[in-house]
Amino acid sequence: MAIMGIFAVILIIAIPIVIIVGIVMAIVKKGKSEKDSESFEKIVRTLYTYLLVIGFLGGIITGVVSAVNTGVDYFLPEEKEKTEYVQHNDYDYKYNEVLNEELNNERRKNETAVNMYTSFATVAICTPMFIYHLKLTKKDK
Repeated sequence: MAIMGIFAVILIIAIPIVIIVGIVMAIVKKGKSEKDSESFEKIVRTLYTYLLVIGFLGGIITGVVSAVNTGVDYFLPEEKEKTEYVQHNDYDYKYNEVLNEELNNERRKNETAVNMYTSFATVAICTPMFIYHLKLTKKDK
């Protein structure tokens, strides 16, 4: 789940860059007057900062949702139904089955914890970037 959050943040950041590059290429082909260039740069800068603000906001929302989801999975795991063992008289077989089940539960709990920390890290990275770019958009007004 956390990997999807990171992938969403990367996509959200890459899309504005592609849009800006497309706009720049279109304007470069159009013409090169001094006054148009300054106004164009201001428009592109404003558009880019707004797109980044939206992207980082999307990253924050995705990270929070992912963190809550993995947190719930970590603290309130679903109980699996215990299946009845086939009639084996071998004590070692039952012991190995119980041991494997405990190891799988620990592994799953560790993976969930790592995903939760990754989601919190995504939020921790996106929040200052969001605040900084939001201040830039207010300054450009």
